[in-house]
Amino acid sequence: MSINQKKGIPHNLRMSCLILFFIFIFLQQMTFSLQCIAKELIVFMKDICPLFKRQT
Repeated sequence: MSINQKKGIPHNLRMSCLILFFIFIFLQQMTFSLQCIAKELIVFMKDICPLFKRQT
């Protein structure tokens, strides 16, 4: 353990694995929330588009 810590390789591997794990979870959450956001955006755009047409 102490020999590996001097090299610093296992710590970096552990950090990169943690980062990949968090990114994986984050992307799963994002894809789920993006579906909800897309639905909200469609409704939002339907409300906003007539306002833009009135302004121009």
